Amino acid sequence: PQHITRKVKIDKVRFFFSGHNLLTFTKLFECFDPEAISNLNGNGAGFVYPIQRTFNIGLNVTFK
Repeated sequence: PQHITRKVKIDKVRFFFSGHNLLTFTKLFECFDPEAISNLNGNGAGFVYPIQRTFNIGLNVTFK
């Protein structure tokens, strides 16, 4: 409210949130991990990296 922000000399306040890979919808079996990346040659020597879920939050305050 402006009556509060004027007292503390704040011009603008902005709060934000963003996320990436928050949900996974799949018809795969429960025991199969859709995030697993298998190797192409099939010898089991490949790397497995999960798909990352990220969250970003922030607050911008502009003073007069």
